[in-house]
Amino acid sequence: KFEIMAVSRVGVLVIAALAVLAHAQTGILIEPPPGLPSLRLEPFPLADVVAQARQAATGKPAPTPTGIKKKDYLPLIAQTVEAFIPHQNIDPTSPQYGRIIDPYALEEI
Repeated sequence: KFEIMAVSRVGVLVIAALAVLAHAQTGILIEPPPGLPSLRLEPFPLADVVAQARQAATGKPAPTPTGIKKKDYLPLIAQTVEAFIPHQNIDPTSPQYGRIIDPYALEEI
């Protein structure tokens, strides 16, 4: 157990981040010091998916650099996004509103 006499904003963020990380990894909820807001979190709904992805990545080699320069990423991403605009569902009454619909399967893939 520890006491915090004076906490900066950065310190609060660090404490919050450590509490969230500890809760995510162990399920243990760390109560903040008196005067700071509680960090009660709902269980992360994709925890199993994240665990599977981490397990699948274990022992795999790190990705190799693409060679694409930092200044070229945004224009490249913009082209990719714009290519899918014609396939986006724009009907606000549809349950698939805003989703990218596969033009062959006629559903989000």
